[in-house]
Amino acid sequence: MDMMDIVKPTFVISESRVRENIRRMMEKADASNALLRPHFKTHQSLEVGKIYRDMGINSITVSSIDMALEFAEEGWDDITIAFPVNIRQIADLNDLTRRISLHLLVESLETITFLSSHLEYPAGIWIGLDVGYHRTGVDVEDHDTIVQLAEAILRSDKLKLRGVLTHAGHSYTNDQEVKTTIFTTARQKLTQLKHSLAQQGIEVEISYGDTPTCSVFSDFSDFNEIRPGNFAFYDLTQLSFGSCSEGEISVALACPVVAIHHKENKIVVHGGGVHFSKDKLEVDSTSLYGYLIGHNEELWQDIDPENYLFSLSQDHGLVRVSAELLSQIQVGDILYFYPVHSCMTANLMKSNTLLID
Repeated sequence: MDMMDIVKPTFVISESRVRENIRRMMEKADASNALLRPHFKTHQSLEVGKIYRDMGINSITVSSIDMALEFAEEGWDDITIAFPVNIRQIADLNDLTRRISLHLLVESLETITFLSSHLEYPAGIWIGLDVGYHRTGVDVEDHDTIVQLAEAILRSDKLKLRGVLTHAGHSYTNDQEVKTTIFTTARQKLTQLKHSLAQQGIEVEISYGDTPTCSVFSDFSDFNEIRPGNFAFYDLTQLSFGSCSEGEISVALACPVVAIHHKENKIVVHGGGVHFSKDKLEVDSTSLYGYLIGHNEELWQDIDPENYLFSLSQDHGLVRVSAELLSQIQVGDILYFYPVHSCMTANLMKSNTLLID
């Protein structure tokens, strides 16, 4: 499908930009002798997955058992589910461990005990740690609990201890000093933990992942693997954090123009919360749901702060543009927007995606 064949909201992906983003992150990982195990929750796309595979990526991260099943069907055979195990899906876990090298995330003795007695085939196990985000995981400084969990895993004949895994989600900030502190503190505490466990005869690897710090920093030599996800697409949130440049954002949402209100300097597009999500940025006291970066055949234009999506309802999007641009737009035209949060937009638009160039 050509861009001008678009008839409804469509998630447009630039293959060339995706490849360049992947290449840069691969170079960082290789320079640190760390494995790049990208998180696929951002794109959730078999087609984008093929780009990764074509570039030499063989090990991936997903955020759910269902996502693991989908990519296993596509031939991916080294998958980490970086989400605490949902034990109610044990039948699916047994299906996966029978077919692939599966790695699971745990943070309680209850889950370890259940997996030990119900898994039919071996699985790698990561202990989930909290390095300051406070969403989930064992406190990285709670060495006693971590040792207890590690020893329980080591006693099981179905579980193989891989190591400790963390996500520094609190690094999603535009304060570079804060970001540096988060990264260096997490690194220090994780390496201290690894050394402490080694003294007790417990050898672990460290799996670290978040897009902002993996994008900004380059030395990951203390980690065995890194798991950024949003770096392949990026978005306006990552741009605001300093994780990327405009030219590295590789996705846009294409929306047909359905009405123009000249007196109000307002354009109505078919593209609302069910397409973009309701994520927004506050810029100079204005709610921003996306920047306009293309019109009809022209795409990937530089951001002009005058041209933006200022309101979303379920299916409607309301757009402000400069007077000059307003005079050039007609009902039936296609407008393209950088999304605020590409992970959410990609998830909502899975069934209507266009890979270009």
